[in-house]
Amino acid sequence: MFRIAISVLLFAYCSLGLASQEELAEAFDGFDQIEMDFSQEVYDQFTNLIEVSSGKCRVSKPSISWQTLKPFEQSVLLSEDTLKIFDPDLEQLIVKNTKGGAESIPLNLLRKKGSDFKDFIVRKLSSDLSSTQRYSLTPVSKQAIYLRIEIEIRDKVLRKIKLFGLSGEESRIELSNSAPLRGADLVLRLDVPEGTDIVDG
Repeated sequence: MFRIAISVLLFAYCSLGLASQEELAEAFDGFDQIEMDFSQEVYDQFTNLIEVSSGKCRVSKPSISWQTLKPFEQSVLLSEDTLKIFDPDLEQLIVKNTKGGAESIPLNLLRKKGSDFKDFIVRKLSSDLSSTQRYSLTPVSKQAIYLRIEIEIRDKVLRKIKLFGLSGEESRIELSNSAPLRGADLVLRLDVPEGTDIVDG
């Protein structure tokens, strides 16, 4: 389940200075109406690399889609209070109502307008480059499926996400090749073939 934890993401509150809060909020608010490539590496609790994947991320708030293309296809759409996960190999669509449990979903803050960081404890981390800001976000909720998230912002653009699991596992995501979404592409959908098995998650 940790392998697809990034497919289901969220973030937090902080005791940072006002300028730092504004930097972080600006980067998240600017993460909208865009498409980016992502690459993801997953490590176990012994830091062994166990999976490498890549694909496309699309954001048109209040929705976000996460489509893994390699090594296996999987499509995720988080919109309002609904999470959809489609696995073409299994010919199965999982539909989950997230109302009341959004604090356990990491992708949630990325799709929100007006980031307020109220559900996390946030610390600003040191960085070697003046153009790069790094933050650690620890969820307040005990229902969270991860220990903390680290965010790297470069030139005011979200570039790296690290997700640390409760048992020491880690997922590292790099975002690149940002392009704007326009017209019909601004409406994010998850279309599945006729006859797909739909499962209530």
